[in-house]
Amino acid sequence: MNTNELIEAEDKYFINTFTRQPIVLDHGKGVKVWDKDGNEYIDMFAGIAVNALGHAHPKLVNALQGQVEKLIHVSNIYYNEPAIEYAKKLLPLTEFDRIFYANSGAEANEGAIKLALKYTGKSEIITAKDSFHGRTLLTLAATGHEEYKEPYLKNLPQGFIEVPYNDIEAIKEAIKFDKKIIIEDKRYYLRKFYEAEKYICERLCFLNDMSINSNISIDKYIDNKEKDNKIKYDELQKKAIYSGVNNNITIITGGPGTGKTTIVKAIVNILIHEKKLKKDDIALLAPTGRASKKLMETTGISASTIHKYLGWDKDTNTFATDEYSPNGQKYIIVDEVSMIDTLLMEALFKGIRRDAKLILVGDYYQLPSVSEGQILKDIIDSDCLPVIRLNQIYRQSEGSYILNLAYDIKNKNISEDLFIKKDDYLFISSDNDNAGSYIKEVVKKAIKKGYTDREVQILAPMYKSLNGIDNLNIMLQELFNPSSKNKKEIKIRNVTFRECDKVLQLVNDPDNNVYNGDIGYIEDIIISKDKKIINQININYDGNIVEYTPDKFINFRHGYAISIHKAQGSEFDMVIMPVVNSFKRMLYNKLVYTGVTRAKKSLVIVGDSNAFIYGINNDYVDNRKTTLKDFIINFYNE
Repeated sequence: MNTNELIEAEDKYFINTFTRQPIVLDHGKGVKVWDKDGNEYIDMFAGIAVNALGHAHPKLVNALQGQVEKLIHVSNIYYNEPAIEYAKKLLPLTEFDRIFYANSGAEANEGAIKLALKYTGKSEIITAKDSFHGRTLLTLAATGHEEYKEPYLKNLPQGFIEVPYNDIEAIKEAIKFDKKIIIEDKRYYLRKFYEAEKYICERLCFLNDMSINSNISIDKYIDNKEKDNKIKYDELQKKAIYSGVNNNITIITGGPGTGKTTIVKAIVNILIHEKKLKKDDIALLAPTGRASKKLMETTGISASTIHKYLGWDKDTNTFATDEYSPNGQKYIIVDEVSMIDTLLMEALFKGIRRDAKLILVGDYYQLPSVSEGQILKDIIDSDCLPVIRLNQIYRQSEGSYILNLAYDIKNKNISEDLFIKKDDYLFISSDNDNAGSYIKEVVKKAIKKGYTDREVQILAPMYKSLNGIDNLNIMLQELFNPSSKNKKEIKIRNVTFRECDKVLQLVNDPDNNVYNGDIGYIEDIIISKDKKIINQININYDGNIVEYTPDKFINFRHGYAISIHKAQGSEFDMVIMPVVNSFKRMLYNKLVYTGVTRAKKSLVIVGDSNAFIYGINNDYVDNRKTTLKDFIINFYNE
């Protein structure tokens, strides 16, 4: 058929959705196409932006032909290799964990809308007039053409708010209608964060302005401790101890090895032995279970996670203690404050008495909290509150290099020392393809020396990719906990778990006293008599046995390799870090510094020297738009 005959036939048999050009395209090559009449064109549309390789690209033709000769289509009730291989290649180029294949833009938009509604818990979505989002009922409701909607008005889903395209003021009004947004000084706040930062500021400044109601001399205590333990406190450490005992609020910051833990222990001892406080009058808190355990081991008195202390209810995301029913401790000491987000700090202030003395301890230079806020940084940067900055390294013995490396990284001191073997440090040069093999050999040698997976921790910045956390965990499981007839094992989400496996808790579970970031070991896998249904997995967290039913299996994953963010608040005898080119976009100074400072006795870095240097020099800042610092400054300037 010629061009006119084809156009007439389509008009007769097709339901059209587009106004078409009177051209019937026949074939193409590269960016050029030819119609039925032999006219040549340049394809400026690229198939409406989806035909990125042009027409008849030989590699694409061969790939399609090869697949058609095998299978043209399979139902999604089956697995298929090409889809999996494509996902493996695509995901490392994104920051996502998983992929969802959609059949159309409309289906993709529906998926995005559902994810947004589920994640935010909100019910309204702002769309632009004259927009087009798809032909399904949901995406048609989001589409900004009233003429498209008119025949289906009675059936369209609700919850879409239309505004003119690129009209910022209209968007502001649409957001403000439910009073969840506050606009002040050309800044836009979610109400809950605005109110939280205001409240934190008020409580911090209230404590700072309270008169000192105790003046305990610490000189005698310090003299005795220096004699008994053959140590010497420097002037900053003495200042920190004095402030912590006598002032209403004290912030102590410093890098690893500067004596933060020593100071906390000294303060606790003075409060108990000199001030005659009961242990129950002191609350030792940290954002993670491992950090709170470290506090308890250091001081000899009970410590808790902040969530447990406040009586967090995971189902309602509320706390049992608040400003109307606070806890009664007189002294509150909080460690690893850099990890605390805005809403948790607000909850903490609401859960303690207004006249409680507060000591905040943390490393200013570590990564900020995973959730919103940068509490420690904002408090210190305000320069309005009593801050003791510790800068002298004491912790490690003379000749140890790990802490020196950490401070070199922090200060961007690039030298040959970064790559020279030391007693406690080793850099292994490797490309991306071979890094896993080198890590495997390092772990094998460590096992031969008597190291277990309790002492060895692999830290990486990404889950996906060849040297990502997921692949490393598979390899490490076979080294630390190989398959055995004596160990039961199961498959969860295509991952094999077996008894004695090292695992990482992924969510807070206050009912069972286990929290996000806690590391445990699978103690028992209970399988039903027919051996088909998994009834229960028991995981041991330092003596706390937690029972997991199938609906809770998503709450943990292997913990042989974990992210650097998850490792915050923890230390390990031996740390192994892959630093390869494929991680480059994730490497920056604070991340590398935080990973290095997790190692107590031995550190091994495997990777590319250029990637390592890039990470050290990369000043990426998590540019969080917080206002706590300004609130504190304004409080004292008004």
